[in-house]
Formats: sequence, C-alpha cells, structure tokens
Amino acid sequence: HARHREINVDFQPGDVLVILGTTLVIWAVVPEWVEVPGLWTVPHSTPGLTLVGGASNAGGLFLDWARRRLAPLDEAATTSLDPSRVPVWSPYVRGERTPLHDPDRRAGVVGLDVSNGPAEVWRGAQEASGFVVRQHLELAGLLGAGSGSAGGGGPGPPVVGRRGGNRGPGGG
Repeated sequence: HARHREINVDFQPGDVLVILGTTLVIWAVVPEWVEVPGLWTVPHSTPGLTLVGGASNAGGLFLDWARRRLAPLDEAATTSLDPSRVPVWSPYVRGERTPLHDPDRRAGVVGLDVSNGPAEVWRGAQEASGFVVRQHLELAGLLGAGSGSAGGGGPGPPVVGRRGGNRGPGGG
C-alpha cells in the first residue's frame, strides 16, 4: 500500500516550491489568478492563493543523464571551479514542457573545450537546471523570491544551491 503524508506549510505570496525529482517542478505562490504565457496556473489549496509554474525535463532526467556520461565524477571538485570555465548547457535531452512546450527541442553545450574536465561539464549541467528554475520565476514575476527545495534529483546541497543564481543558456 502506498503511504500518503500531508505536508502542512503556511505558504505566502512570493514563496516558491522547487521539487527536483525526475521532473523538475517549480511552483510560485501568488495572491491572485494570473495567466503567464508558457506556464501553468492552478488553484492553491489555500483560498485566495494561486500557483504559477510548471514542469521541466531539466530535473533529474537531465542531471542523471549527464552524471552517467561524466562518471567517474568528483562532486567536491565542482565547488572550487573558475565560473568562466564552466560550459553552458541547454538541458533539453527529451524536449521541454514549460515554458517552451516543445517536444522536439534538444540539448546542447556552448563554451565546451578540450581543457574542460568532468567537473566543469557537471557544474554546467547543474547550472542549466538552475537556469530553468530562474526562467520560471522570471516569467512569474517572482525572481528573488525565497524558495524551498525537495526531491532526489541531486546528491545534496551542490545541486540545490545552484538553482536561481546562475548564467543559464545564453546568459553571462
């Protein structure tokens, strides 16, 4: 039998929930119903609140794919890299859901050179996942909001810590 546990959290407008599982899920809590092109809008369980966000293939699906190709990988090495040496990923190995709604979109890497090692490429993959979170928050008008994270898509703080404050595809 599946066990269900309800999580009671006092969400407030401006709060953000990021769930990093196979799918990366981003929900921003807003005080009123808004339609944001590319994102989903759904009622919150608390009267008067709404959720804006969506689901992305840039979560564990992408990160696990990248990690398998970079094995063996020294996770600790990703924390002391020169950011200018980190290649920029477009993390869409199987199309993208929100906000692009493009099943044919594919991944790519910019700035990769022969001197990059697995640590730089992995850091770029982590930052690409973070870019997607940032993109959703920018579209929802909530960049800079506080967030909480949950899920099993990463080994711990390095992945969670990268979301939001990063260069992302096309960024600098």
